[in-house]
Amino acid sequence: MVSCNTDVLIAIPRGHLSGNARMGSHSVASEDHAKLVRGLSACILSLTVLDTIMAHFGINVLFAVALSSTTYFYFVTMFSDPGYIPKSGSHGQSKGVIEELITAHTFDEKHFCSACMIRKPLRSKHCKRCGRCVAREDHHCPWVDNCVAINNHRHFVVYVFSMMAGIALIVRTAVIYIESLPTPPESDYADKCAVLKPELCAQFQKDPFTIIVIFWAGVQLTWTTMLLSVQLTQIARAMTTYESMRGQHGHAVTTAITTGSLTPAGGAVDASGAAPDPAATDAPDGAPTPRHAQKKEGCLSQWTKLLGLDTFFLIALHGSKANEVQTRRRENPFTRGVLRNCQDFWFDGGGFKSLWKGKESGSGLLGGEAVDYKTMYKVPAGSGMRYRSGGYESVPAAEEEV
Repeated sequence: MVSCNTDVLIAIPRGHLSGNARMGSHSVASEDHAKLVRGLSACILSLTVLDTIMAHFGINVLFAVALSSTTYFYFVTMFSDPGYIPKSGSHGQSKGVIEELITAHTFDEKHFCSACMIRKPLRSKHCKRCGRCVAREDHHCPWVDNCVAINNHRHFVVYVFSMMAGIALIVRTAVIYIESLPTPPESDYADKCAVLKPELCAQFQKDPFTIIVIFWAGVQLTWTTMLLSVQLTQIARAMTTYESMRGQHGHAVTTAITTGSLTPAGGAVDASGAAPDPAATDAPDGAPTPRHAQKKEGCLSQWTKLLGLDTFFLIALHGSKANEVQTRRRENPFTRGVLRNCQDFWFDGGGFKSLWKGKESGSGLLGGEAVDYKTMYKVPAGSGMRYRSGGYESVPAAEEEV
């Protein structure tokens, strides 16, 4: 039987334990980190996989698939073009765009990016970390050091799902492995059970290192489950993370789980660099005013909205009039119903094959129709919304039919 203990930690440089490794050479730190990761990975896999592969072949195969999928989609999300909008090619082109916006009385930071010198398409955002405007931006994820947007959003969701499946499978495999080990004699742990009960202490003494590492891996299921739940809910509602959090003062916990960053600016879900808000309305004096500008909500209220529970409470409170109330409150001109929204997301670019073969940059589906989010400056026909200088407003049924 393969054995492993804390001796693997001997290879960890002292700088890693003290946090001083970041002050040294990047190449040395990266090499040491790689050695540590390889040592820990080899140790855990040798314990949990090699010792259980024959008796539990199926679960090990599933784990291998999950691990391969996680690795593949992680690197695809990291290195792919998220949907960068081309910068202005010349001063003349920038001048023409500026003159057009001035004529339409929309030359402001919501419609024009002074860094990229381009007109901002709907649902786009300028990411300060990437230094580019990104089409249908969801958020900037520090864990992959890249924006999650129109081109790699599906890859990101599959990566998170694969990671969750891999964690659950390795935890289950570890439990099987621990159960297969013989219980040590009481004399080996009798003087070490100051906190745990004797039964738990006996199990813990079988392989403390593996149990601690697997417990920590299991803890990661909490935030990954919440992240995946938020992503799937927003897909069903045809919204992005930025659109869901627009105008809100995000709490550190909320932004950390939804974007991986402790601040809205770090996750690119702050107001900076945003395109026109489809939910904005005009103030009496004609100045554009977001409907929920400076709206401060509590952490519970934000999660209620992110998980779609606000719709549940709406039905519970208003009953048969819920649809009428929801229609008045609806702020998203891009939704086409839960089923259609999910189809638009997953079958974008020719279906699941495009997850591997790729698709045209910036292209997407909206209501089953192909759209280019890099050049979409108006809400497509049939949305029930029309554009004004400050944003969008509902179109009366009589006008919509014309």
